[in-house]
Amino acid sequence: LTEKDASTRETEEIPFKPFLDQWVKQEFKYPRKAIRRGIQGRVVVLLEVDRKGILSIKEFQEGDPILQKRVRKMFKKFPKLSPALQRGKPIEVRCLYPMVFRI
Repeated sequence: LTEKDASTRETEEIPFKPFLDQWVKQEFKYPRKAIRRGIQGRVVVLLEVDRKGILSIKEFQEGDPILQKRVRKMFKKFPKLSPALQRGKPIEVRCLYPMVFRI
């Protein structure tokens, strides 16, 4: 993941996991429907960053459908990334990302 500094116009590399954690923390909103129903738990999502740096959800491995719907909506706003490189060429990368929902 790279980020351009607007003041210096330099590109800085940022580790993906800390960026993802911070982004989720900022964008997270507990679904009202889940609060009313007392729904809590863990959602495990399989994420993929494609060769163009676009993040998408490939599948959910666990979690209540109401919580999964919120996660899907949240990740639609995820910014474009720099793709991972292997031997200088862009590659797809997948990772499992667990999220815990607690009221």
